[in-house]
Amino acid sequence: MESLSYRHGEDARHGGVDITISLTPAEAKALGGEEGLLADWFDSALWALTMFRTGSNPRGPVELDPGAAEITPDTLYRVINDLDNRLLPRLQGIRDMAIRRHHELGGSIGDLALAMDVVKSTAQSRRNVVISGKDRPSMWENWAVKGGPQNREFCAACGHPAFPTDPIVTTDDDDRYRIHQSHTQNPRDGFFGTPIVDPDDESFVWEHGDMHRPTDSDDITADAPRDPVELDERIAAEYADDDES
Repeated sequence: MESLSYRHGEDARHGGVDITISLTPAEAKALGGEEGLLADWFDSALWALTMFRTGSNPRGPVELDPGAAEITPDTLYRVINDLDNRLLPRLQGIRDMAIRRHHELGGSIGDLALAMDVVKSTAQSRRNVVISGKDRPSMWENWAVKGGPQNREFCAACGHPAFPTDPIVTTDDDDRYRIHQSHTQNPRDGFFGTPIVDPDDESFVWEHGDMHRPTDSDDITADAPRDPVELDERIAAEYADDDES
Protein backbone atom coordinates (compact mmCIF):
# COMPACT_ATOMS: atom_id res chain seq x y z
CA MET A 1 0.00 0.00 0.00
CA GLU A 2 1.53 3.28 -1.14
CA SER A 3 1.67 5.98 1.52
CA LEU A 4 3.38 8.70 -0.55
CA SER A 5 1.94 10.48 -3.57
CA TYR A 6 3.07 13.48 -5.59
CA ARG A 7 1.54 16.18 -7.76
CA HIS A 8 3.76 18.19 -10.09
CA GLY A 9 3.58 21.40 -12.08
CA GLU A 10 0.18 22.99 -12.59
CA ASP A 11 -1.48 20.33 -10.44
CA ALA A 12 0.63 21.35 -7.44
CA ARG A 13 -0.59 24.05 -5.09
CA HIS A 14 2.37 26.38 -5.70
CA GLY A 15 3.25 25.09 -9.16
CA GLY A 16 6.21 22.98 -8.04
CA VAL A 17 5.43 19.69 -6.32
CA ASP A 18 2.98 18.59 -3.63
CA ILE A 19 4.01 15.69 -1.39
CA THR A 20 1.15 13.86 0.30
CA ILE A 21 1.60 11.31 3.09
CA SER A 22 -1.51 9.16 3.44
CA LEU A 23 -2.14 7.47 6.79
CA THR A 24 -4.54 4.70 7.70
CA PRO A 25 -7.00 5.31 10.56
CA ALA A 26 -4.85 3.14 12.83
CA GLU A 27 -1.70 5.11 11.96
CA ALA A 28 -3.43 8.44 12.51
CA LYS A 29 -4.72 7.29 15.90
CA ALA A 30 -1.27 6.04 16.95
CA LEU A 31 0.37 9.34 16.01
CA GLY A 32 -2.21 11.27 17.99
CA GLY A 33 -1.96 14.46 15.96
CA GLU A 34 1.84 14.67 16.06
CA GLU A 35 2.14 13.93 12.34
CA GLY A 36 1.51 17.59 11.57
CA LEU A 37 4.43 18.74 13.71
CA LEU A 38 6.82 16.13 12.33
CA ALA A 39 5.88 17.01 8.76
CA ASP A 40 6.31 20.71 9.50
CA TRP A 41 9.80 20.18 10.92
CA PHE A 42 10.85 18.02 7.97
CA ASP A 43 9.48 20.73 5.70
CA SER A 44 11.98 23.07 7.36
CA ALA A 45 14.76 20.73 6.20
CA LEU A 46 13.53 20.96 2.60
CA TRP A 47 13.19 24.72 2.96
CA ALA A 48 16.79 24.96 4.19
CA LEU A 49 18.06 22.93 1.23
CA THR A 50 16.32 25.27 -1.20
CA MET A 51 17.87 28.30 0.50
CA PHE A 52 21.37 26.81 0.45
CA ARG A 53 21.07 25.75 -3.19
CA THR A 54 19.52 28.96 -4.53
CA GLY A 55 21.16 31.50 -2.24
CA SER A 56 17.83 33.11 -1.36
CA ASN A 57 14.67 32.48 0.62
CA PRO A 58 12.08 31.26 -1.91
CA ARG A 59 9.29 31.55 0.68
CA GLY A 60 9.87 35.17 1.61
CA PRO A 61 6.78 37.35 1.08
CA VAL A 62 8.58 39.61 -1.41
CA GLU A 63 5.28 41.22 -2.41
CA LEU A 64 5.12 42.69 1.10
CA ASP A 65 8.84 43.14 1.71
CA PRO A 66 11.38 43.15 -1.16
CA GLY A 67 14.08 42.15 1.31
CA ALA A 68 12.21 39.02 2.37
CA ALA A 69 14.09 36.92 -0.19
CA GLU A 70 17.31 37.40 1.77
CA ILE A 71 18.57 34.60 4.00
CA THR A 72 18.81 36.10 7.48
CA PRO A 73 19.73 34.87 10.95
CA ASP A 74 16.00 34.88 11.72
CA THR A 75 15.18 32.44 8.91
CA LEU A 76 18.07 30.19 9.89
CA TYR A 77 17.00 30.38 13.54
CA ARG A 78 13.78 28.61 12.63
CA VAL A 79 15.65 25.97 10.61
CA ILE A 80 18.11 25.30 13.43
CA ASN A 81 15.38 25.26 16.07
CA ASP A 82 13.12 22.93 14.08
CA LEU A 83 15.91 20.52 13.18
CA ASP A 84 18.38 20.54 16.07
CA ASN A 85 15.97 21.08 18.93
CA ARG A 86 12.87 19.32 17.65
CA LEU A 87 13.25 16.90 14.75
CA LEU A 88 16.70 15.34 15.26
CA PRO A 89 16.16 14.22 18.89
CA ARG A 90 12.91 12.55 17.87
CA LEU A 91 14.50 10.86 14.85
CA GLN A 92 17.26 9.54 17.10
CA GLY A 93 14.63 8.26 19.53
CA ILE A 94 12.85 6.43 16.71
CA ARG A 95 16.16 5.00 15.46
CA ASP A 96 17.21 3.86 18.93
CA MET A 97 13.85 2.24 19.63
CA ALA A 98 14.06 0.42 16.29
CA ILE A 99 17.50 -0.93 17.30
CA ARG A 100 16.13 -1.97 20.70
CA ARG A 101 13.12 -3.77 19.23
CA HIS A 102 15.30 -5.39 16.54
CA HIS A 103 17.41 -6.86 19.35
CA GLU A 104 14.39 -7.91 21.44
CA LEU A 105 12.85 -9.68 18.45
CA GLY A 106 16.00 -11.70 17.83
CA GLY A 107 17.59 -9.64 15.07
CA SER A 108 21.21 -10.54 14.42
CA ILE A 109 24.24 -8.27 14.52
CA GLY A 110 24.86 -9.19 10.89
CA ASP A 111 21.45 -7.91 9.81
CA LEU A 112 21.88 -4.78 11.92
CA ALA A 113 25.26 -4.10 10.31
CA LEU A 114 23.73 -4.46 6.84
CA ALA A 115 20.91 -2.08 7.75
CA MET A 116 23.40 0.49 9.07
CA ASP A 117 25.87 -0.14 6.24
CA VAL A 118 28.71 -0.59 8.74
CA VAL A 119 30.95 -3.44 9.88
CA LYS A 120 29.65 -5.81 12.56
CA SER A 121 31.88 -4.41 15.29
CA THR A 122 30.46 -0.92 14.76
CA ALA A 123 26.90 -2.23 14.75
CA GLN A 124 27.59 -4.16 17.95
CA SER A 125 29.01 -1.07 19.63
CA ARG A 126 26.04 1.08 18.63
CA ARG A 127 23.56 -1.53 19.82
CA ASN A 128 25.37 -1.85 23.14
CA VAL A 129 24.97 1.89 23.72
CA VAL A 130 21.23 1.67 23.07
CA ILE A 131 20.62 -1.48 25.09
CA SER A 132 22.86 -0.92 28.11
CA GLY A 133 23.98 2.71 27.95
CA LYS A 134 23.40 5.22 30.73
CA ASP A 135 19.84 6.51 31.18
CA ARG A 136 18.36 4.03 28.74
CA PRO A 137 15.79 3.87 27.33
CA SER A 138 16.17 7.56 26.61
CA MET A 139 13.45 10.18 26.92
CA TRP A 140 13.01 10.19 23.15
CA GLU A 141 12.87 6.40 22.97
CA ASN A 142 10.00 6.63 25.43
CA TRP A 143 8.45 9.34 23.28
CA ALA A 144 8.63 7.03 20.25
CA VAL A 145 6.48 4.52 22.13
CA LYS A 146 4.23 6.73 24.26
CA GLY A 147 3.91 9.85 22.15
CA GLY A 148 3.83 13.41 23.40
CA PRO A 149 1.74 14.95 26.16
CA GLN A 150 -1.95 14.50 25.48
CA ASN A 151 -4.67 17.14 25.26
CA ARG A 152 -2.29 19.95 24.41
CA GLU A 153 -2.59 21.83 21.16
CA PHE A 154 0.48 23.04 19.33
CA CYS A 155 0.89 25.83 16.80
CA ALA A 156 1.22 24.53 13.23
CA ALA A 157 3.74 27.29 12.44
CA CYS A 158 6.23 27.14 15.31
CA GLY A 159 5.34 24.02 17.31
CA HIS A 160 4.79 25.87 20.62
CA PRO A 161 1.65 25.45 22.72
CA ALA A 162 -0.97 28.16 23.14
CA PHE A 163 -0.41 30.91 25.70
CA PRO A 164 -2.80 33.25 27.51
CA THR A 165 -1.27 36.25 25.73
CA ASP A 166 -0.95 34.51 22.37
CA PRO A 167 -3.85 32.13 21.71
CA ILE A 168 -3.98 29.65 18.86
CA VAL A 169 -6.47 30.73 16.21
CA THR A 170 -7.83 29.23 13.00
CA THR A 171 -6.92 30.79 9.67
CA ASP A 172 -9.97 31.82 7.67
CA ASP A 173 -8.95 30.15 4.41
CA ASP A 174 -9.03 26.74 2.76
CA ASP A 175 -6.15 25.45 4.92
CA ARG A 176 -7.73 26.15 8.32
CA TYR A 177 -4.31 26.17 9.99
CA ARG A 178 -4.22 26.37 13.78
CA ILE A 179 -1.50 28.91 14.58
CA HIS A 180 -0.59 31.53 17.17
CA GLN A 181 -2.38 34.81 16.55
CA SER A 182 0.98 36.59 16.65
CA HIS A 183 2.03 34.89 13.39
CA THR A 184 -0.70 36.80 11.57
CA GLN A 185 0.44 40.11 13.09
CA ASN A 186 4.21 39.94 12.52
CA PRO A 187 5.18 41.56 9.17
CA ARG A 188 8.21 39.26 8.92
CA ASP A 189 6.14 36.09 9.34
CA GLY A 190 4.90 34.04 6.40
CA PHE A 191 1.39 34.07 7.90
CA PHE A 192 1.33 37.88 8.21
CA GLY A 193 -2.02 39.29 7.18
CA THR A 194 -3.74 35.91 7.00
CA PRO A 195 -7.40 36.35 8.03
CA ILE A 196 -8.52 34.38 11.07
CA VAL A 197 -11.84 32.97 12.14
CA ASP A 198 -13.67 35.06 14.71
CA PRO A 199 -13.53 32.94 17.91
CA ASP A 200 -17.03 34.17 18.76
CA ASP A 201 -18.42 33.02 15.41
CA GLU A 202 -20.63 30.09 16.41
CA SER A 203 -21.09 29.11 12.77
CA PHE A 204 -17.49 27.85 12.63
CA VAL A 205 -16.96 24.26 13.68
CA TRP A 206 -13.58 22.53 13.66
CA GLU A 207 -13.60 19.62 11.23
CA HIS A 208 -11.42 16.56 10.76
CA GLY A 209 -8.60 17.55 8.45
CA ASP A 210 -7.80 20.82 10.20
CA MET A 211 -4.16 20.92 11.27
CA HIS A 212 -4.67 20.11 14.96
CA ARG A 213 -7.34 18.98 17.36
CA PRO A 214 -8.96 21.71 19.45
CA THR A 215 -8.46 21.35 23.18
CA ASP A 216 -10.14 22.75 26.24
CA SER A 217 -9.04 26.21 27.28
CA ASP A 218 -8.13 24.68 30.64
CA ASP A 219 -5.03 23.25 28.96
CA ILE A 220 -3.71 26.77 28.33
CA THR A 221 -2.01 27.65 31.59
CA ALA A 222 -0.22 30.79 32.65
CA ASP A 223 2.99 28.87 33.34
CA ALA A 224 3.05 27.08 29.98
CA PRO A 225 6.71 27.09 28.83
CA ARG A 226 7.41 29.11 25.69
CA ASP A 227 11.06 28.18 25.50
CA PRO A 228 11.40 24.88 23.57
CA VAL A 229 14.06 23.54 25.93
CA GLU A 230 11.82 24.23 28.91
CA LEU A 231 8.95 22.57 27.05
CA ASP A 232 11.02 19.43 26.44
CA GLU A 233 11.98 19.39 30.13
CA ARG A 234 8.29 19.60 31.03
CA ILE A 235 7.59 16.66 28.72
CA ALA A 236 10.39 14.65 30.36
CA ALA A 237 8.95 15.41 33.80
CA GLU A 238 5.53 14.19 32.68
CA TYR A 239 7.07 10.93 31.47
CA ALA A 240 8.85 10.53 34.81
CA ASP A 241 5.56 11.03 36.67
CA ASP A 242 3.89 8.40 34.47
CA ASP A 243 6.68 5.90 35.12
CA GLU A 244 6.49 6.42 38.89
CA SER A 245 2.74 5.88 38.88
